[in-house]
Amino acid sequence: MAQRQFINRHNMVISLDLTAPSAADFNQILTFLMRSRVFQVLTHSPPLYMVYLRQFWENIRYDASVQPSVIRTRVHDTDIAFLAANLRTILSLGTEAQENGPTEFPAAMRAGALQRMGYVGALDATQVVKSLVYGQWRYLIHVLVTALGAKKGGFDEINVKLFSGMLSLVYDKPYSFSRYIFEAFVDQITGNPRSRFMLFPRFAMMVIAYFVPNLPPTTEIVQVVVVDKKLFVTCLKHDPRRAVELRPQVTPLFGYLLDEAYVAPPNDGWEDFIAQAPGHAAPAPVQVQVQALAPAQAPIPVQVTEVPI
Repeated sequence: MAQRQFINRHNMVISLDLTAPSAADFNQILTFLMRSRVFQVLTHSPPLYMVYLRQFWENIRYDASVQPSVIRTRVHDTDIAFLAANLRTILSLGTEAQENGPTEFPAAMRAGALQRMGYVGALDATQVVKSLVYGQWRYLIHVLVTALGAKKGGFDEINVKLFSGMLSLVYDKPYSFSRYIFEAFVDQITGNPRSRFMLFPRFAMMVIAYFVPNLPPTTEIVQVVVVDKKLFVTCLKHDPRRAVELRPQVTPLFGYLLDEAYVAPPNDGWEDFIAQAPGHAAPAPVQVQVQALAPAQAPIPVQVTEVPI
């Protein structure tokens, strides 16, 4: 019988603590995240009752015979059916207008944003390497990957879809986090059985609690990790193995991260975005350069609980 794993270093909880050691250098990004539409999905830590999570995954199926498509399951003798649109309400992901967007932005827009962030890797990369930006930008990527990433582990890179979600926060542009999460659930249901695990346990528990109110507590409770506050120090370090000219540039935050009245430019071309940076006149064309990357970090040990289903 196949087993689906609970992984405690996946869908982690983010502590947005302004009083933490070394947090002073991250005041701007912490303040933004506390007012952002992803605050709930980053910080909410419901009790994770294993018996209900087990039922959620034992009974889950994807129904594409109806439109819009739906995910169905059964928990505590209660049938549950949810759409991507339901996740906007359940996970408090913002307004309908904010969610009425794509799950991937154009490559030119991504390249322009990376340039403004001081990225020293390839601007056309499909995976953005976290260590190739610095400071608050590195922190923001790490927060999104650890809390919203759909992989079992590996926090060194952020993929195109989640990086696009990050840019939606930077530029206050519509982006469907609910559809990104829904599609990740679908991939977990329909994908390779060898890759199956308990995806997004915090979000699954929030879905269960929404459809099954007054759920009786149980004794078997599991926990995900709270992101270590030492991350602040790590985000301010340079890899000593990299030549100085190949290290990430120190660049300020911009856009909606700093200004609640910010309005994104109407087009998605990288020129519109780079031109807004202080000191930038007519920008030169983007020169895509592939830099030698630092060796991958050793994998972080994870705690795995085998759950037969």
